[in-house]
Amino acid sequence: MRFPNKVVLVSGGGSIGPSMSNGRASAIKFAREGAKVVVVDRKMESAAETVEMIKKEGWEAVALEANVLRDADVQRMVEAVMSAHGRIDVLFNNVGGGWGSDVVNTPEEPWDRTFDLCVKSIFLVSKYVVPQMRKTGGGVIINNASVAAYIHDTLWAYNAAKAAVIKLTQDMAYDYGCENIRVNCVVPGLIDSALGRLRVAGDEKADAERQSIVRESVPLGRSGTPEEIANAVLFLASDEASYCNGTCLMVDGGLTCR
Repeated sequence: MRFPNKVVLVSGGGSIGPSMSNGRASAIKFAREGAKVVVVDRKMESAAETVEMIKKEGWEAVALEANVLRDADVQRMVEAVMSAHGRIDVLFNNVGGGWGSDVVNTPEEPWDRTFDLCVKSIFLVSKYVVPQMRKTGGGVIINNASVAAYIHDTLWAYNAAKAAVIKLTQDMAYDYGCENIRVNCVVPGLIDSALGRLRVAGDEKADAERQSIVRESVPLGRSGTPEEIANAVLFLASDEASYCNGTCLMVDGGLTCR
């Protein structure tokens, strides 16, 4: 086991119903590696579903409800984890989402909402977790970016926000590395996740177009899975990646080789 007795906090650790997401898959895999997992989601039911999956396998996890865009919620969340466990060894900042199109046709509200979900969520949770990691001698933070930061796509707010995630990761890594806090990000490509399926649910044409784009764009000829993203997250959090700091790990099947 790679994380025996480590306390791992996964924000956005729920999913849509019983389906799999990057956060849920990571929470499950951390638990399988011996971690004490805290699954956070703005919907308690969703976090609890992830915890139930973990406990059915005989591992340890708890669910917390919190909106990580609210300062008071984040403070309460971190205080609850510290009260229960006394430390936070690993943080996976997994909250995100995107709306709109180009700058001319995107209203202000979805632009702001995209940046809040993708960037402010990392800022707020890290703001309160980093001081706790300092007290206990260090830790690891993994942020969830996207290949959207590197390639042209129609969701400009999402592209820009994920580029900001990468820069924020690098700045955090530079300043906090000397305190034994490693900060890296995972960069998913086209992933067959719960959110991706929801966007084309019931629309056979849209689903067929999505699959065609995958086959034409990804050298491996398929979408990735949440479990494959989770494998990358666990690697970055583990001692096997002890010299990785400020790293942006592509998990995209070769999409960005174009």
